[in-house]
Amino acid sequence: MLGARMLEAYPLVPLFTGQALGIALFSNAGKLFWGFNADWDALPDLHELVGAVGASLAELQRVQAKSRRAAAIEKAGRARRAPSSVGTVAGRLGLARANRMKKVP
Repeated sequence: MLGARMLEAYPLVPLFTGQALGIALFSNAGKLFWGFNADWDALPDLHELVGAVGASLAELQRVQAKSRRAAAIEKAGRARRAPSSVGTVAGRLGLARANRMKKVP
């Protein structure tokens, strides 16, 4: 729309005959937008489902953040150890080359 950024969009799933619940997802700019539509006679506690989905997503985000922090700490630890082990391996390779060169007549 004339260069305007879309900030939010909530999808709506139409309900067909015999369908009690429709759930849709829309992803935009790194965010997820949920749309819930229900037959209130068949599913009067839709608000509880929506709350449970929200709580589950929040839990997933916490677990992901914790996992990313652990991976970053592990990566940083490997980066600190890498130069010494690489240097040792390189030193051994250089020594092996030197030993091979001595054996050549």
